[in-house]
Amino acid sequence: MAESTRRSGSDVAALRAEAQQLRATHRALSAAIEIWAAARAASTKAALCAQRAAHDAERLAWDRWSALREARRADPADLRLVAEADQAHAAHEAAREASDAAAREAAAVAQAALEESARDSARLRELGARCRAAARPTTRPSPRADV
Repeated sequence: MAESTRRSGSDVAALRAEAQQLRATHRALSAAIEIWAAARAASTKAALCAQRAAHDAERLAWDRWSALREARRADPADLRLVAEADQAHAAHEAAREASDAAAREAAAVAQAALEESARDSARLRELGARCRAAARPTTRPSPRADV
């Protein structure tokens, strides 16, 4: 028997209700994604700010160590400069480690945000396709076609 695209009134009403529900779900998901995206942007921005601050602290520690090294070279007999240069070197090493850790953290946060955003986009795209398909009920075969 040939497939029919004719639908009864209750079938059309059910399809319209399904399409309406899908559109409502799509709007809700879109709104939720907007909130999630703002939260991801805030956490990424915070991680990048922490990275920048750690990098600035490393640069300042490097500058201090460099200045003390030069001063120590100019006056190698001054034990106070030797001790300060050694302390500045240790401070720079600690600042560099902190900067590296902050950079790894920022990269991880940014990567996670990117992956979550891609998943959200895929979910929204799939739901949008379902909405469009449900909005065209005449292109779908009738559930009674094989009766």
